[in-house]
Amino acid sequence: MRTETWRSLGSVQLYGLSLSHFERIPETFLNAMSWSPNSKYYMYGPSGVFNMNPTTAGAPIHISQPHFLAGQSTLFSSLTGLSPDPAAHASFFDFEPNLGVPLRARNRFQMNLRLEKGMSLVPLLVRGEYQYLPLWWIEIGGEADQATAQSLKSKLVGVVQACFVIRLLMSMAALPLFCYGIG
Repeated sequence: MRTETWRSLGSVQLYGLSLSHFERIPETFLNAMSWSPNSKYYMYGPSGVFNMNPTTAGAPIHISQPHFLAGQSTLFSSLTGLSPDPAAHASFFDFEPNLGVPLRARNRFQMNLRLEKGMSLVPLLVRGEYQYLPLWWIEIGGEADQATAQSLKSKLVGVVQACFVIRLLMSMAALPLFCYGIG
């Protein structure tokens, strides 16, 4: 089983709420030569595709980001109609940082078939020793609507302010005890 690592890339806004933005680390789809931890996933092809052979009983299925986003140009240069665009094809999660609640997320991936020169399929599809043929790409995700975001914001502001006041009062109460304990 493969786990994925996501990294924080700062914050984004959604209807006035500041959210922590996370994206999949770029190393996820690198081949084993570029990032050695991927060797345990049999990723010995070009960077940009994740080898699913061990989990699909040897079927030549590979997963990538849509349009081979962040993959080697050899994956898509001989195919027409592909134009990788991070805004349209990258996966991300946006969380409200105080509660850890996801308010916007998109998980996007593409299923590909690896065709090899010796296969009985149409040999004209394969240029070189092998070619990755995109089958489809899918997006799973959602986003909180404006009413939900505004409701959360109005409730959250009061809680955050109350926590700040409590911390301030506790600090003020602790200061004399701290000074008295030192003296």
